[in-house]
Amino acid sequence: MSQPITPSHRRFSGRDFTELELETIRAWISEKTLCREHIARRVCQEFGWINAQGKLKTMSCKVALLRMHCAGLIALPVPKRPAPQRRKKTDAGMLLPLSQSLITLSAEQLRHVRLDVVQTQTDRAIYHQLLQAHHYLGAGSMAGAQLRYLARSGGEVVGASGFGASA
Repeated sequence: MSQPITPSHRRFSGRDFTELELETIRAWISEKTLCREHIARRVCQEFGWINAQGKLKTMSCKVALLRMHCAGLIALPVPKRPAPQRRKKTDAGMLLPLSQSLITLSAEQLRHVRLDVVQTQTDRAIYHQLLQAHHYLGAGSMAGAQLRYLARSGGEVVGASGFGASA
């Protein structure tokens, strides 16, 4: 049976932090010598926050520290790098002229569809525009290594496909 969270214990990222631990974290931050990454590593090392393989749970710790910061329990240093900006929706004036009509191909015509690797700025814009318009998640970014293709038939773009590294 789990222990109820009392004012002397705060739970973040699946771990309870005591007031003494929070005070220790505040003291490390007040030294103004550690960045967020180093603070997270030190918390994991000093408080024994490791996974089943014995590795430090730095990502969980970073999330916990950020939540503590947002809750006003600690004041983290300013990040070294600003958070990446979310991609803006494509401006209507920047859209490329693509056919919006339903494309129907016979089996004979389907043989002549080719996949082209997206390499040029124009192809990237077309790929992004197609995903923004037709993919249920929009044209968000993929993580890790990626390959993007445009499907063409008779010189006309008829589809797009992308592959990203698995999570």
